[in-house]
Amino acid sequence: MAKIRSIENRKFRASILFTIAVLSWALNTVLAKVMTNDINPISLSFFRWFTALCFILPFGLKRMLQQKELLKNNSIKITILSIFSISLYNSLIYSSAKFTTATNMSFVIASTPAVTFIFSWIFLRQQESFIRVSSMLISLCGMILIIFKGSLNNLFSLVVNTGDLLTFAAVVSWSIYSVLFKYMKLNIDPVAFLTITIIVGIPFIFPFYIWELWKFGSFAITINNMLIILFLGIFPSIISYLCWNEGIKLAGPNMASIFLYLIPVFASFIAFVFLEERLYFYHIAGGIITLCGLVLYIKRA
Repeated sequence: MAKIRSIENRKFRASILFTIAVLSWALNTVLAKVMTNDINPISLSFFRWFTALCFILPFGLKRMLQQKELLKNNSIKITILSIFSISLYNSLIYSSAKFTTATNMSFVIASTPAVTFIFSWIFLRQQESFIRVSSMLISLCGMILIIFKGSLNNLFSLVVNTGDLLTFAAVVSWSIYSVLFKYMKLNIDPVAFLTITIIVGIPFIFPFYIWELWKFGSFAITINNMLIILFLGIFPSIISYLCWNEGIKLAGPNMASIFLYLIPVFASFIAFVFLEERLYFYHIAGGIITLCGLVLYIKRA
């Protein structure tokens, strides 16, 4: 009985952490749509993580020094995780917004749980029951209902382009990161780990930022742009990653990935509240279906 309570407690804590993470990332998605015309994608990615580093370094430096031997011994693993999470994922997502629609991006991102499941089987040999797979499909149906506005015509009119391929590359990158993070089992302080991954990840972004700066120029330094970069540097970068990583430790990458279905659900409601976008029946119906699949998966996890 005590073991069952412990498992349920871990799942509940993981669910809270995953929800906080995806809510912040939903805000990131909405802001990314707003900022695509003002700040170039690699610049947005670079300054987001540079801002995050400025905020987390005072807290993470001491912890890094305390675990310097552990960090040194796992330097290759940390570098790999940094590339897939810090360097690649958001840079690819921001870049894809230049070439494709938000609808197409959402559809591709909806494949994350399936891609994560494949990598979980490859690296962790982790199997899923029929009920869990069914719950993923239920959530996917809710997601599709929102993405295609309840119309099959919108589904059939999709055209794959460069942006879709970049989005899928981002999905693969994030799925590999989530699975490898669980597989490597690094016993590193969460703040120290996030700090070192940002430090290692930023240099891989920097050359592309310099190229983009030379090719397209810089962006206007306005109060609005600075406030948005500040928000992106704190919430989607620091708080979300700490919550996500701790949640994976508690419940694994497969349960984590299904929470990504909530991003477009949250994003729709955020856009409704802050951008005055209209909320339709398919948003509500799709959100309910997505949540039903999510609850079913958690109950069977």
